[in-house]
Amino acid sequence: MRAAFVLGVVLFAVGSAFADGDGVSRKVTRSVQQGTMVCSPTSVRSNQSFTVHLPENYGPDVAIVDPVGRYFFLSFRPSASAPKHIPPITEQALRSQKTLVINANSAKGIELAVGSSGAWKKIFGKSGVYRVLISQTLETEAPVLDGWCEVLFEK
Repeated sequence: MRAAFVLGVVLFAVGSAFADGDGVSRKVTRSVQQGTMVCSPTSVRSNQSFTVHLPENYGPDVAIVDPVGRYFFLSFRPSASAPKHIPPITEQALRSQKTLVINANSAKGIELAVGSSGAWKKIFGKSGVYRVLISQTLETEAPVLDGWCEVLFEK
């Protein structure tokens, strides 16, 4: 039996309308998941958490994409070229999970970009739709996803 890995507490709910940073109300109306990967609830505020129900088979790369397109990695396969980057969730710890519980207020990930320090950064800062991705490798131009789901965050 696999236990849930708690990465903080982030909660989202789809179908709810929220005002984005520009003051315009947003509503999630499109598909919010792929396959068996589900974010529940699909709408959250900063003091809430959400659960990511992982697909049956999945790779070691987990990232959350923010509303402006930045990737914050929660888990990834270690790389000899980037030994200073230590993910919040190790590949080994992720393997034993069926769910991840993410807290919007405290969730942190590594923004892997050229010149990145490898420091963990706060993920949820701007209101909008966040996409959770899982794959064998997300660091390619067109990754094959094992699953994805979306949550709507209101600051």
